Amino acid sequence: MGYDKTRGEPRGKVNTPGAGDCINCRRCVQVCPTGIDIRNGLQLECIGCAACVDACDDIMAKVGRKPGLIRHDSLAAFKGGRTRWVRPRTVLYGLLLACGMIVCSLSLLAVKPVGVSLNRLTGAPYFVNNGEIRNQFQLRLVNKRPRPAVYRVALAPDAPEGLRLTDAADAVEVPALGEVVKTVVLTLPKDHFRGPIKTQLSISTEPDGRAQVARELEFLGPDPRLQNDEYLNPKNYLR
Repeated sequence: MGYDKTRGEPRGKVNTPGAGDCINCRRCVQVCPTGIDIRNGLQLECIGCAACVDACDDIMAKVGRKPGLIRHDSLAAFKGGRTRWVRPRTVLYGLLLACGMIVCSLSLLAVKPVGVSLNRLTGAPYFVNNGEIRNQFQLRLVNKRPRPAVYRVALAPDAPEGLRLTDAADAVEVPALGEVVKTVVLTLPKDHFRGPIKTQLSISTEPDGRAQVARELEFLGPDPRLQNDEYLNPKNYLR
């Protein structure tokens, strides 16, 4: 933002011989929100709102003179020179802008249309009942699409034998831009448990199955040694 001194000086009324284009109406000062006079050069208080540009162009139109006495331009142009658009700084800025646009585009393409969070329910980490070990998790599905979507929740194909998923195995319908919270229960026969099991829960869209998201989980249970009668026999600890 600047004032063209070579064109505007010396200041004078419209019909003053030898006067520049600036008629010293002070309209640019009156409209400035920070109260500066842009004709004194670039100042720290200038916020670049261009109110002075609009006010000056309006006055220039009324007196029949060319607009642009106050304008956005380069320092070289204000000194009467020529603005060079191709220079190291503009090339560098262009490359940085192109890199930013590429990264932004790749990030947008990598965004999944569904948000998934899987957390273990508070309380006991596992339950043992009727010869089965049970783990409970809270599944939160967020539909990022502007239309309803149906998701299928299932265990990963490499899940251990005997590990079953209940309560969320059916298709889950989530409204447009909405969310659904469900309880996921995993069960495993007690005699199949040999220690903590790490597996994955996969979420895919129905019926195309395109949007696939996986979340890791850990199936917990009692110490397998507690199922060994010899380990529980108190005679083994008596001397």
